[in-house]
Amino acid sequence: MLRMARTARVLLLLTSLLALFPALPGGAQEATPAATPATPPTQPATGPGGMDYAYDRVVVTEHGEGAGGYVLFEPADPHGGGTPGTPAPVPIVLFLSACCETDDLNDVTDNGAPWRAWIDHLTRRGAVVVFPRFDPHDPMTGVATAVRSALMELEGSGHPPTDPTRFVAVGHSFGAALVVQYATIAADRGLPVPVVLMPTAPGEGGDPLGVTAEVPATTRLVVVVPEGDHQEMGREIWAGLAQIPADRKDFVEVRSDDHGTPPLIADHPMPATGLFGTLDALDWYGTWKLLDALMACVFDGTWCEYALGNTPEQRFMGSWSDGIPVAEALVTDDPA
Repeated sequence: MLRMARTARVLLLLTSLLALFPALPGGAQEATPAATPATPPTQPATGPGGMDYAYDRVVVTEHGEGAGGYVLFEPADPHGGGTPGTPAPVPIVLFLSACCETDDLNDVTDNGAPWRAWIDHLTRRGAVVVFPRFDPHDPMTGVATAVRSALMELEGSGHPPTDPTRFVAVGHSFGAALVVQYATIAADRGLPVPVVLMPTAPGEGGDPLGVTAEVPATTRLVVVVPEGDHQEMGREIWAGLAQIPADRKDFVEVRSDDHGTPPLIADHPMPATGLFGTLDALDWYGTWKLLDALMACVFDGTWCEYALGNTPEQRFMGSWSDGIPVAEALVTDDPA
């Protein structure tokens, strides 16, 4: 009996030791599951850059294929059926993209084309977008002709009411310099003067800016540059529009972030979604949000905290699926 009791105690001791060391060297070990990579933010449900659209459909019409022609994007089918009564006039957005609008690259009538997703977003939020075609050797002639023709078209029947005093100009790459140049000649040519300018990823060696002193000091300006891009033209635009007070403008650098998969890459094609990549947080938070907020701030007095002032709301770029914030945008009034 004594021997059996001693044996039982030894077995109990061995069992306890094995419980303390379940994976001794040389023994089979249970693999530790690999951590799931964080995924990028999705488009916000509401707010600037979000998907709470006022309209369910975009009507696209082409008006001429050569320089001076344009594509018109108009909102249709108010979400939820709309409200009775006469609809309020909607803003007009002049959208100037990279060179050149007569190329197949810029056939924005194709749903997968660069800039099309952003244009549809602006339209469904409640704006008419004018996308001019122009000759890169004489772009302003084509742009001015297109804007004038589009305004005449919009005055006819069958179009949503628009207000040319609520005129916005946004451009990417070559088009970023062109929106500034347009703002310098608009008043002299009897065209709508932009109250909001947003040059995005200005192209190196872009078209001359023109006499920038002609741009009104009342203009709201946000220059957006990607971290991984040449930024000289962006700084030239900023310096040329020194007459706009600091509280009406910001220089915003959108940064890359490889915390999760796929990584977020802030480079020159950043706003040209469709051809160069899929939509991501750099679109929704880095360009769409800023322009939505600028328009709302100027026209309705709302969302100003997202538009200007180096606020947390302006810098915020969403959060990865694990809760880690995406690298904030850098905002400054002194990009030099």
